[in-house]
Amino acid sequence: MKYVKEKISGLLRKFESIKANVWQVYGTLEELGKLRIRAQQSLDRHYLMDEIEKLEKAKVKETQMILEEYHSTSSDVYSLLNMSLSYFSPPKTTEEAKGILRRIAIECDALIGALNVLITPLSPEEVDRLNQLRSEVKKLSSKLEIGYEKNLNEAINEYEKGHYLASALITGRVIIYILDQVEGGTEEEKIKFLQDHNVIPRGRKDIKEFIMKASRKARHFFAHDIKIFATASDALSLLGDCVKLVEILAKLKNSSQKTSLQYRHMFKR
Repeated sequence: MKYVKEKISGLLRKFESIKANVWQVYGTLEELGKLRIRAQQSLDRHYLMDEIEKLEKAKVKETQMILEEYHSTSSDVYSLLNMSLSYFSPPKTTEEAKGILRRIAIECDALIGALNVLITPLSPEEVDRLNQLRSEVKKLSSKLEIGYEKNLNEAINEYEKGHYLASALITGRVIIYILDQVEGGTEEEKIKFLQDHNVIPRGRKDIKEFIMKASRKARHFFAHDIKIFATASDALSLLGDCVKLVEILAKLKNSSQKTSLQYRHMFKR
């Protein structure tokens, strides 16, 4: 039994290491993409573009190495979890590499969660709820920047380890960041802004109350009081509220993009 627990812990650390490397390479590829755009305006663009291409090729190669490390865990995953590992073909381009890196990160989060359950058993209800939240985060991830997905998956992983305060703190900062993206100095003003832009309906008092409750609960855990701790119920409730707020923010961003396109068409006429 001790040997099995050590094997689980070792595999858990390996997936956490793979995930950390994934986000490091992904972040570098994102920065190189931005640098590529700026380099096109430079007088030294030919030299800069050549250098960027060399760096991108190196990161694609690094992605292939991460993929090999991920695939090497296949037999251990099957023996411990009775699951077959997803297979990904080696990437050849930077866009393929970015796509594979994100998919590996999602797979790692699911595997980390499954391994954590073996170490710190959760109730069937908790497992179902966390799986549902992971699925919702995955669906919303394409609509917003990568930071939301990374933070929420990290919060879910912390919950699975039984680290409820860590989970609540991570989720809380996402909630505070989301609400900071909405115009308005107070919660009431932010809610009015969302209503004015048809992101949330005016007549739904329950949505208004939910936003206010989520905001206050998130700030509660960031209070300068070391006596405040989060329970499992607090952390799980906060995660659910945060996913709903991510969906609201995605609608707001989509609404803003549509308005921007409308103005462009007007000026073209």
